[in-house]
Amino acid sequence: MALNKEVQVSLPEHGIAYKKVSGKTYVYYVTATYRNEKGKPTCERSSIGRLDEETGRLIPNRNYYEIYLKQPAPAATGIYDCGVNYVFEEVMSKLGISKLLKKCFPENYKEILTVAQYMLSEGNVMYYLDDYTESHKTALNESISSAKSSKIFSSLRQEDMLIFFREWMKHKKSGEYVAYDVTSISSYAKNIEELEWGYNRDKEKLPQINMGMYYGEESGLPLYYRVYPGSISDKAHLKYMVAGNEFINGKRTRFVMDRGFYSADNLKFLTENGYSFVIALPGSLKYFPDFVFLPLADRSQV
Repeated sequence: MALNKEVQVSLPEHGIAYKKVSGKTYVYYVTATYRNEKGKPTCERSSIGRLDEETGRLIPNRNYYEIYLKQPAPAATGIYDCGVNYVFEEVMSKLGISKLLKKCFPENYKEILTVAQYMLSEGNVMYYLDDYTESHKTALNESISSAKSSKIFSSLRQEDMLIFFREWMKHKKSGEYVAYDVTSISSYAKNIEELEWGYNRDKEKLPQINMGMYYGEESGLPLYYRVYPGSISDKAHLKYMVAGNEFINGKRTRFVMDRGFYSADNLKFLTENGYSFVIALPGSLKYFPDFVFLPLADRSQV
C-alpha cells in the first residue's frame, strides 16, 4: 500500500519501535523481543508506517490496518508522484544507460531502472520498495516487492553484466583518466558466497566481501566493478583486475598503485605483459634504497 500523507492516525501507545532510513522515521510493531546468539537485545517486528515529523502522527501502511484494525487496507488512490521519475529518466537517457540496459537486459530492464530509481531516491533498504512503487511513477509502473527485487538481482547473468560494462566503458569521455580503487564491505549475512574473513580495513570483527571499481576521474561516473572474496588481498587480485581491464577494452593503460599491490611477481607480470606502471614500494625492502636511485632502464632488472 502506498503511504498517503493525507491519511494519518494516532501512534499506538505500546509495542512499537522506530528506525530512521534516509532521513525518514519508520514505525514498527514489535512482535517479540529476545537476545541473539551474541547476547545482544533484538526483536522481531513489522513495519506499520512512517512517522510524520510535523504532526507526530503515523502515516499507516497495509500492516497497520491488518494488525490494529483487523481489516484490509483501503484501496490506493492511483495518484503517482512523477517528479523524481521525470528527472531520473532524463539523466538515464542523456547518459545512454536506458538504451544500453534495454540492449543487454531485454527481459527485465524496466525492473532494473525501477529499482535503480528507488535506490537513488530512498537508499538501498529494499523493505519499502513496494510502498515506493505504488506511489511513484517508474519505468515499470507497477508494484515491486522486496522479495521480487531479490529475484531481479539474482537473475542477472555475469556474462550480460560484463557485456554491459564493456559497452558502457565506451561512453566515458575521450582521454579521461580512469581511477581504480578497492574497498571491503563487512556483513553479518550468511548466504553470500564471496563473504570471507580477511584483512578488514575498518577493523571490524566480521567477514567481508571485496569490491574493485573503475570510475571516471573527471565525470565521477562508475564504469566497471567486480566483487571477489574478502580473503583475497589487493596484490593477489591484481592479475584478475588486469584481465577485467582487458575485457572491457581498457587501452593504453598505465597503472598507478599504492604499495598494497606490490609483490615481485606482480611487477614481473606487469613488465612481461607490456604494462606501464607507477607503484609505491614498501620502505622495508632490502633493495629499496638502491632501487630509487637506479636509472629507469635498469629498474626492471632488479
